[in-house]
Amino acid sequence: MSRSLKGLSATRKRRRRLRFELLEDRRMLSLTPADLTSPQGDVLQAGLEHLADGADRLDGYDRLSGGLPVAGQSLGSALDFGSALRVGLLEPVETYFASDPTPTTAELVTVLQGLSATYGDLSVTVDPGSVQGGIQSDPGKDVLEFELTFQDQRTRVSHTSLGPRGDAMGLAFDPSVTTDLEVAAQFDFRFGMDTTSGIDPEDAFFVAVNDLEMTAQVASMAPRGDFLVGFYEAQVIGGSLALDAAVEMDIAAPGSAAGDPILWRELEETDLGDLVTFTPSGTAGGHLTLSAEPFAGWTPGSSLTISFQSTDPFEPPELTFSADFDDLLPFTHLSAYSVLGVVEQLGGWFDQARQTAVFDGLLPLVGDSRIGDRVRLGDAILDPTTGLMGQLRDANQQPTFRSVQGFSEDLRAGLDLSESQ
Repeated sequence: MSRSLKGLSATRKRRRRLRFELLEDRRMLSLTPADLTSPQGDVLQAGLEHLADGADRLDGYDRLSGGLPVAGQSLGSALDFGSALRVGLLEPVETYFASDPTPTTAELVTVLQGLSATYGDLSVTVDPGSVQGGIQSDPGKDVLEFELTFQDQRTRVSHTSLGPRGDAMGLAFDPSVTTDLEVAAQFDFRFGMDTTSGIDPEDAFFVAVNDLEMTAQVASMAPRGDFLVGFYEAQVIGGSLALDAAVEMDIAAPGSAAGDPILWRELEETDLGDLVTFTPSGTAGGHLTLSAEPFAGWTPGSSLTISFQSTDPFEPPELTFSADFDDLLPFTHLSAYSVLGVVEQLGGWFDQARQTAVFDGLLPLVGDSRIGDRVRLGDAILDPTTGLMGQLRDANQQPTFRSVQGFSEDLRAGLDLSESQ
């Protein structure tokens, strides 16, 4: 039995902020209580597992996969909606079927009404009034159908960021500067199966999404501390950041409307892009004031600011810099890794140079040895134990420095030079 899901879809109605509320005036289905057979229980469980797998893929798709400004990670990775469905919905349903040899639709409704729980940083809320289920009889077939609104929320401690553009420029807060990122989802949906005998599970199970919305929020914060401008160390001394992002999804198979049933097979065989349409909203913004100490006789400008403002947090925001920031922008083209690469190339060049004619001269006092065989400048840089590279890389082969200031200190220590040198 296939358990892959290739789709979920969304076009959206405007909604500013996700709120967890008791749902009223729901569309009431005409459902009749019924016993559930073991094969029916198997199809329902497999279908929900299929749905959770599909939500995993949705977490890494399109707007949900890009890094959010301020938050420092994507909404999909922070929310982990597939895991929430698996832990908060699928596993309780599996536990019910495994422990009850005579399952019924009424008992399953009770299970769904009792899903509200906390699992570590995951909080699941299901309003009992949103849940209904049973047999819906249509001419020529009977359909098992269950409806509920599944809400989940997490608070993540996240590394603060200016977004993908800032990350690409090497504009980075110290790891100690973190944000409390609140993410949430509201999933109003139906699931069930056609009970007609002889239908494959992939053509029997269905899901119908009435509404799916996800949000990410960081309350206004005032970050302070060390800050890298590429390869130059600075400090954030003022400013604030905030994020309020939402994306709503209407999910439908091609040729169908949002809220219509989507078969397991359609979910498996239809590309995600043909099932999902995103409508984002919200804001992200910030303004930072930085200071940077002089280095090696050079003094950066005194008015250093970075700002951004966006009405679509799912698109990387443009960053605006003060005029004095032009002094520091060249450092955004450097990194500890690129500098380490230059040092390593220099060592390689010295190692190759000693094989050239320039180093063919003999040293009579040391047994007429070649100068190139005795003067091993390459080893002085490349040797992992005694060479300079061994001083500039840690046990995991990562740079021991993050900035030009740190590189200067480590280089001085590696060459055993005094501070004045």
